[in-house]
Amino acid sequence: MAIPRDLYQERLRLGVCPWCGCKRDGSTKRCSACAKLHNERTMRSRRKRTKAGVCWRCSNTVATGSVLCNLCKSTVTIATTKLYARKKAAGLCCWCSEPRTIGRFCRSCWFRGVSLRVFKTISRGDELKALFELQGRKVRLYGSRACSRKECWHRPSDTDNQRRDIGDRQSSMGNDPDKQNQERSYAR
Repeated sequence: MAIPRDLYQERLRLGVCPWCGCKRDGSTKRCSACAKLHNERTMRSRRKRTKAGVCWRCSNTVATGSVLCNLCKSTVTIATTKLYARKKAAGLCCWCSEPRTIGRFCRSCWFRGVSLRVFKTISRGDELKALFELQGRKVRLYGSRACSRKECWHRPSDTDNQRRDIGDRQSSMGNDPDKQNQERSYAR
Protein backbone atom coordinates (compact mmCIF):
# COMPACT_ATOMS: atom_id res chain seq x y z
CA MET A 1 0.00 0.00 0.00
CA ALA A 2 1.47 3.32 -1.05
CA ILE A 3 1.28 6.30 1.26
CA PRO A 4 1.55 9.96 0.24
CA ARG A 5 5.14 11.19 0.07
CA ASP A 6 4.55 14.14 2.42
CA LEU A 7 3.01 11.83 5.07
CA TYR A 8 5.97 9.47 4.68
CA GLN A 9 8.47 12.34 5.18
CA GLU A 10 6.51 13.72 8.16
CA ARG A 11 6.44 10.34 9.92
CA LEU A 12 10.16 9.87 9.33
CA ARG A 13 10.83 13.33 10.78
CA LEU A 14 8.74 12.47 13.85
CA GLY A 15 10.70 9.23 14.38
CA VAL A 16 7.82 6.81 13.84
CA CYS A 17 7.28 4.05 11.28
CA PRO A 18 6.39 5.77 7.98
CA TRP A 19 3.98 2.98 6.97
CA CYS A 20 1.83 2.52 10.07
CA GLY A 21 2.78 5.41 12.40
CA CYS A 22 3.89 3.11 15.28
CA LYS A 23 7.08 3.60 17.27
CA ARG A 24 10.22 2.47 15.39
CA ASP A 25 12.67 -0.11 16.73
CA GLY A 26 16.21 1.23 17.07
CA SER A 27 17.68 2.96 14.05
CA THR A 28 15.54 1.21 11.42
CA LYS A 29 12.94 2.98 9.31
CA ARG A 30 10.18 0.47 10.05
CA CYS A 31 8.58 -0.88 13.21
CA SER A 32 9.15 -4.59 13.84
CA ALA A 33 5.74 -5.62 12.42
CA CYS A 34 6.22 -3.66 9.18
CA ALA A 35 9.83 -4.87 8.91
CA LYS A 36 8.68 -8.48 9.21
CA LEU A 37 6.05 -7.99 6.49
CA HIS A 38 8.57 -6.24 4.24
CA ASN A 39 11.16 -9.01 4.70
CA GLU A 40 8.59 -11.73 3.92
CA ARG A 41 7.47 -9.90 0.79
CA THR A 42 11.05 -9.35 -0.33
CA MET A 43 12.01 -13.00 0.21
CA ARG A 44 8.95 -14.22 -1.72
CA SER A 45 9.86 -11.91 -4.60
CA ARG A 46 13.50 -13.06 -4.56
CA ARG A 47 12.53 -16.74 -4.57
CA LYS A 48 10.06 -16.16 -7.41
CA ARG A 49 12.64 -14.32 -9.54
CA THR A 50 15.36 -16.87 -8.82
CA LYS A 51 13.03 -19.70 -9.81
CA ALA A 52 12.24 -17.84 -13.04
CA GLY A 53 15.96 -17.59 -13.82
CA VAL A 54 16.26 -13.81 -13.64
CA CYS A 55 18.26 -11.51 -11.35
CA TRP A 56 16.49 -11.21 -8.01
CA ARG A 57 17.45 -7.52 -7.72
CA CYS A 58 16.52 -6.13 -11.15
CA SER A 59 14.86 -8.96 -13.16
CA ASN A 60 17.51 -8.89 -15.93
CA THR A 61 18.70 -12.16 -17.42
CA VAL A 62 21.49 -13.98 -15.58
CA ALA A 63 24.16 -16.49 -16.52
CA THR A 64 23.37 -20.12 -15.81
CA GLY A 65 23.89 -21.00 -12.15
CA SER A 66 23.89 -17.39 -10.97
CA VAL A 67 21.22 -15.41 -9.13
CA LEU A 68 22.52 -11.92 -9.99
CA CYS A 69 23.16 -10.26 -13.32
CA ASN A 70 26.68 -8.93 -14.01
CA LEU A 71 25.69 -5.32 -13.26
CA CYS A 72 24.15 -6.24 -9.88
CA LYS A 73 27.15 -8.45 -9.03
CA SER A 74 29.53 -5.56 -9.56
CA THR A 75 27.25 -3.20 -7.59
CA VAL A 76 27.07 -5.64 -4.67
CA THR A 77 30.84 -6.21 -4.79
CA ILE A 78 31.56 -2.48 -4.65
CA ALA A 79 29.08 -1.91 -1.81
CA THR A 80 30.46 -4.86 0.16
CA THR A 81 34.05 -3.64 -0.30
CA LYS A 82 33.12 -0.14 0.92
CA LEU A 83 31.23 -1.55 3.91
CA TYR A 84 34.20 -3.77 4.84
CA ALA A 85 36.58 -0.78 4.60
CA ARG A 86 34.33 1.35 6.84
CA LYS A 87 34.06 -1.41 9.45
CA LYS A 88 37.81 -2.05 9.35
CA ALA A 89 38.59 1.67 9.78
CA ALA A 90 36.18 1.87 12.72
CA GLY A 91 37.72 -1.20 14.41
CA LEU A 92 34.56 -3.29 14.05
CA CYS A 93 34.06 -6.96 13.21
CA CYS A 94 33.49 -7.28 9.47
CA TRP A 95 30.56 -9.71 9.99
CA CYS A 96 28.52 -8.38 12.91
CA SER A 97 29.89 -4.86 13.57
CA GLU A 98 30.84 -5.61 17.19
CA PRO A 99 34.28 -4.42 18.36
CA ARG A 100 37.12 -6.55 16.92
CA THR A 101 39.11 -8.80 19.22
CA ILE A 102 40.81 -11.36 16.94
CA GLY A 103 42.16 -9.97 13.69
CA ARG A 104 39.22 -8.55 11.77
CA PHE A 105 36.57 -10.43 13.78
CA CYS A 106 34.99 -10.37 17.20
CA ARG A 107 35.45 -13.54 19.28
CA SER A 108 32.02 -15.02 18.39
CA CYS A 109 32.46 -14.49 14.65
CA TRP A 110 36.00 -15.87 14.79
CA PHE A 111 34.65 -19.12 16.26
CA ARG A 112 31.92 -19.17 13.60
CA GLY A 113 34.64 -18.90 10.95
CA VAL A 114 36.58 -21.79 12.50
CA SER A 115 33.34 -23.78 12.61
CA LEU A 116 32.75 -23.01 8.92
CA ARG A 117 36.23 -24.18 7.94
CA VAL A 118 36.16 -27.33 10.08
CA PHE A 119 32.51 -28.40 10.11
CA LYS A 120 31.28 -26.62 6.93
CA THR A 121 28.61 -24.79 8.97
CA ILE A 122 28.69 -21.73 11.24
CA SER A 123 26.08 -23.19 13.61
CA ARG A 124 28.72 -24.91 15.76
CA GLY A 125 30.67 -21.74 16.53
CA ASP A 126 29.11 -21.34 19.98
CA GLU A 127 29.88 -25.00 20.72
CA LEU A 128 33.54 -24.42 19.80
CA LYS A 129 33.65 -21.30 21.95
CA ALA A 130 32.27 -23.23 24.95
CA LEU A 131 34.77 -26.06 24.32
CA PHE A 132 37.57 -23.51 24.14
CA GLU A 133 36.62 -22.13 27.56
CA LEU A 134 36.10 -25.62 29.03
CA GLN A 135 39.55 -26.81 27.95
CA GLY A 136 41.41 -23.88 29.44
CA ARG A 137 41.38 -21.82 26.24
CA LYS A 138 42.93 -24.64 24.14
CA VAL A 139 41.08 -26.54 21.41
CA ARG A 140 42.50 -29.42 19.43
CA LEU A 141 40.77 -29.99 16.10
CA TYR A 142 41.15 -33.40 14.50
CA GLY A 143 39.72 -33.82 11.03
CA SER A 144 36.10 -32.70 11.15
CA ARG A 145 35.46 -32.81 14.89
CA ALA A 146 36.56 -31.01 18.00
CA CYS A 147 38.06 -33.45 20.46
CA SER A 148 36.65 -32.88 23.94
CA ARG A 149 38.14 -35.94 25.65
CA LYS A 150 40.72 -35.14 28.31
CA GLU A 151 43.39 -37.35 26.70
CA CYS A 152 43.16 -35.25 23.51
CA TRP A 153 43.73 -31.96 25.30
CA HIS A 154 47.46 -32.44 25.53
CA ARG A 155 48.02 -34.84 22.64
CA PRO A 156 50.59 -33.15 20.41
CA SER A 157 49.90 -33.00 16.71
CA ASP A 158 52.50 -33.93 14.08
CA THR A 159 53.27 -30.25 13.55
CA ASP A 160 53.97 -29.80 17.28
CA ASN A 161 56.36 -32.78 17.19
CA GLN A 162 58.18 -31.33 14.19
CA ARG A 163 58.51 -27.97 15.92
CA ARG A 164 59.76 -29.65 19.09
CA ASP A 165 62.35 -31.65 17.08
CA ILE A 166 63.60 -28.51 15.32
CA GLY A 167 63.76 -26.70 18.67
CA ASP A 168 65.74 -29.59 20.22
CA ARG A 169 68.19 -29.57 17.31
CA GLN A 170 68.65 -25.82 17.60
CA SER A 171 69.29 -25.98 21.34
CA SER A 172 71.86 -28.78 20.85
CA MET A 173 73.65 -26.66 18.25
CA GLY A 174 73.99 -23.74 20.59
CA ASN A 175 73.99 -20.29 19.05
CA ASP A 176 76.09 -21.20 16.00
CA PRO A 177 74.10 -19.76 13.02
CA ASP A 178 76.11 -21.78 10.44
CA LYS A 179 75.10 -25.08 12.01
CA GLN A 180 71.47 -23.93 12.33
CA ASN A 181 71.29 -22.89 8.64
CA GLN A 182 72.92 -26.17 7.58
CA GLU A 183 70.44 -28.17 9.68
CA ARG A 184 67.46 -26.22 8.24
CA SER A 185 68.58 -27.00 4.68
CA TYR A 186 68.69 -30.74 5.56
CA ALA A 187 65.19 -30.55 7.04
CA ARG A 188 63.78 -29.26 3.74
